Amino acid sequence: MRHAAPARTYLTAPALLLDLAQNLTATAADRHAGPDSCTILRRTTIHGDGSPGPTVTSVRVLHPDGSGLLLEQAHTNVTTASGWSRTTYPVGQLLAGFAEPLPDDPNVLAAAVLMATATSGSSSSMQVAVLADLASLRYLDQPHRRTVLRFLATLPSSTILGDGRTMRGEPTIGVRFDDGTPTSIDLWFTATTGRLVAIDLTDTGTGRSHTRTDLLHSARCHPADLAPAVTALTATAP
Repeated sequence: MRHAAPARTYLTAPALLLDLAQNLTATAADRHAGPDSCTILRRTTIHGDGSPGPTVTSVRVLHPDGSGLLLEQAHTNVTTASGWSRTTYPVGQLLAGFAEPLPDDPNVLAAAVLMATATSGSSSSMQVAVLADLASLRYLDQPHRRTVLRFLATLPSSTILGDGRTMRGEPTIGVRFDDGTPTSIDLWFTATTGRLVAIDLTDTGTGRSHTRTDLLHSARCHPADLAPAVTALTATAP
């Protein structure tokens, strides 16, 4: 993401999030009727000493019943890559704490997030992490993107990072959530559709590591074309 001076002025991060929720537009994927979600992620880590970790490309397929498929490939450098690993998940395992259909009411979503974080602590950073994980796995259509943004606007300790652009040139808006816990989380959304396109996790404790996750592709897919979709996603993943 290339950072730039904010194109619009907001007094607070919650005001920015609420404005984005109010005005976000639909995407082509919003109109796809397929019940499954197909996502490609790329995750890179920089350790506290400045050394790079492997770059991991993930292809994720989620079914409405919470089952799914994960394909992963790790790149240790620009020329060396491992083979694709394959993991299948049984019913209910991938959507722990959430059920279909996802709520489109921020208050109902808040209750689901609190339930999902009940065993690990319900700090605002943990709640942000749960929603980031959800958006990295399940395609969020227009009403659900609006609901997530409105819920995030209720969380404390958020600040505006400014504007940027994706690798494809789409304008983005960044918000940081830092509640004093050892991890701060930056979320980057497209400025028009409100899609989550990048997540930055920074260890502010002794480790000082930084992990960047780019959501390269997120869309609906249908059971009838699931196998070709996975093949195509795997072939086009960087």
